[in-house]
Amino acid sequence: MYLVFRFGSVDIRFVPDYYVLSTSHWILYPWSRYESARLLWRQMSAQVPSEDLLSQLSSLLGLDEEKIRRVVLGAQQPG
Repeated sequence: MYLVFRFGSVDIRFVPDYYVLSTSHWILYPWSRYESARLLWRQMSAQVPSEDLLSQLSSLLGLDEEKIRRVVLGAQQPG
């Protein structure tokens, strides 16, 4: 098991001293739900209709659809 940190085009691999289990799945941490919403919206919005995507993200992340809407639309505004 190792963790990969991306700095530009360089991958830095770090092997932790201890861990409970390893996984290849995406881990959603409670403190990063809004960041995850923004990233998933950017990746999926071209393929999934907005209202369906809001509903799916709300269910996945445990957030209110209106909060997700404010987060992702705020992230799309320039400046």
